Amino acid sequence: MWEPFNSSCWRMIHQRLEWLGANLLVRGVEKLTELPFGTRLLFPDGTGLICEGENLPCVHPGKIIEQVYEQDGLRKKFVPAARKKRGIVCSVESEGVIRTGDAIEIIHLS
Repeated sequence: MWEPFNSSCWRMIHQRLEWLGANLLVRGVEKLTELPFGTRLLFPDGTGLICEGENLPCVHPGKIIEQVYEQDGLRKKFVPAARKKRGIVCSVESEGVIRTGDAIEIIHLS
């Protein structure tokens, strides 16, 4: 039987990041979800994002996952399973174009 929200489940979900509301996938930033409020993310063309904090888990992505896998109760299990795994919410500080493979400069507030 498939165990909801074990490591293989997260791998399947990460193939469909739109289920989680993702609109930008970032790799290589250690503890991305823990970046503090106000941290700047700068991209090569000058695009700038400001971290507003952790993207807290909510039932909506769990509902989508529950529908796809046709297993009642997954939406309630999603919230605790997704803590510290959904990334961050950002505001746009400087508009621009972010391209696949762009390096990100992380600037922490002092």
